[in-house]
Amino acid sequence: MARLTKFVDEINQNARKRHLLFIALTLVTVFINGYHYGTFDQVFHIPFLKSLADPQLFPGDPFISLRDYHFSFFWYLLLPFLKIGKLEIAMFVLHLVTTYLTFWAFWSLTDVLFKNRLANVLCSLALVFPRIGFPGFQIIEFSLLNRTFAIPFLIGALVLYLKKNYALSFLVIGLMFNIHLVYATFVLAMIGLDLLLSIRRIPVKRVLAALLLFALASLPIFLRKSAVAPGLDFSLRPELRDIEALSLLYTVYYPIGKIPYVWMNTLQGLTCAAMLLITIRRAHSKGFDENLRNFLIAILMVILVASLASYLWPITAIIQFQALRIGVFLLYLAHICMANLVARSLGTESLTTLQKIVLIVSYVTLVFPIAWLIFWLARKLQPRLAKSQAVLLAGLMLLEVVLATQLHYFAPGFHIFGTRTDWVETQLWARYNTPKDAVFITPPYEFWHYESDWRVFSERRTIATVPEFMVLHLKPDDLPNFVSRFEDLAPGVISQLDGDYNRTLALTRQAFDGLTEADFVRLGQKYQADYVVLPATSTSVPDLAQVYANAGYAIYQLP
Repeated sequence: MARLTKFVDEINQNARKRHLLFIALTLVTVFINGYHYGTFDQVFHIPFLKSLADPQLFPGDPFISLRDYHFSFFWYLLLPFLKIGKLEIAMFVLHLVTTYLTFWAFWSLTDVLFKNRLANVLCSLALVFPRIGFPGFQIIEFSLLNRTFAIPFLIGALVLYLKKNYALSFLVIGLMFNIHLVYATFVLAMIGLDLLLSIRRIPVKRVLAALLLFALASLPIFLRKSAVAPGLDFSLRPELRDIEALSLLYTVYYPIGKIPYVWMNTLQGLTCAAMLLITIRRAHSKGFDENLRNFLIAILMVILVASLASYLWPITAIIQFQALRIGVFLLYLAHICMANLVARSLGTESLTTLQKIVLIVSYVTLVFPIAWLIFWLARKLQPRLAKSQAVLLAGLMLLEVVLATQLHYFAPGFHIFGTRTDWVETQLWARYNTPKDAVFITPPYEFWHYESDWRVFSERRTIATVPEFMVLHLKPDDLPNFVSRFEDLAPGVISQLDGDYNRTLALTRQAFDGLTEADFVRLGQKYQADYVVLPATSTSVPDLAQVYANAGYAIYQLP
């Protein structure tokens, strides 16, 4: 442990070494978590971005019309790189920079809260591995998104606020409203409640001046929003809540549910809240206990409002915010608090070397907060039980890797241009061999965390896809149109949805695979589609002309 102490002192005292550590950890983190271009939430943003650069793409595609309702200027920053053919490289570099800034931001917040050198280092080391809390989001994600770009700046805004630099803090939050309005609102809610509960002690004039800076900085995004969708929609839309929640987004609408992974998410949220409470009561921050408590109260209040909206009053404006996602800030604070709890235990308690190693490794490597807390609570067990703890820890680490691999949640590596699967190759053929206004009928279920949607690489219109369920809230009035299109491709699926996203994909596959050649010809006429894409093993279209095939998929021309 002496070597660890020396390392910790060097990193804390030498800024150059500290930032070199951030750079090294960034590369390791991005490799372990994986970097995947064109997958997950990027299946929306990349087609939106490409349609901005080339209006001839996706003509008449209702999905692309949602672009104007995604209120963020972030993707406009990447337009110049798209136009010179360097989009993928630019996004990868920006992802690395964002990850580096995230390390810096977490270090800074940990240092401000606790002034514990070991906690600073442990917090940084633990960011290397996936951290998954409530409602299922991880701290460092596997692709560049506007929300991931905003995170280090918003954490920096919290640091500035705790240092009482109100003007700069609110200026940063206002600027981030233009990047990710939802996450910036969460931070504003946390700081706002803290100010409200301590209003007798705050410099009112300085705070009012800071709020003016915030208003000016956030003005561009509100002007854009008012030009597209003025005001807030307070109508009740239970059908919008149901179709988004029951298809893919149950965890961002409901804190409790019968699906196993929903209960796991709820447990992680309760664990994160417990870490904050333990820290406030037993491992005090340097004068910021009240702030932490108020941040926790604000998070719980937003979660309560979001839950009431989901269960009782599905108000459109609240549904559009998906306010349960404020739980990610609960994870961020718990991650930092746990670093302090571990560091204090190592420095103030009588533990054997093996107990200290188990405590450090469990926090740094295990994915779920409940596991960190259990090992921390068990830290004072008799030394002879330390070996059993070490064996249990090794087993949990192995179990996490095996399960993540088997369930396709673990895909390390740098996939800067996307993974060249049969699905991607099929899209690329369509891109380079068909006109820009070509319309395809495609399997709507082809999508996963590390698999792209049809529009990303093909740059061609399709009828409807499963990931579109996740963005229906952007333009609720289009819901009937989407339901009609999706039902044509996967008849009867929407009525069977129950909140399990794995089942959503399975049901969609089963329904689409049941369509016949007559169905595809009919749908081709209805949507003026030129081609249909099917799995290579499909026998649904024996009489259609095949124009392309690989090991996984075939493309047929429709009459």
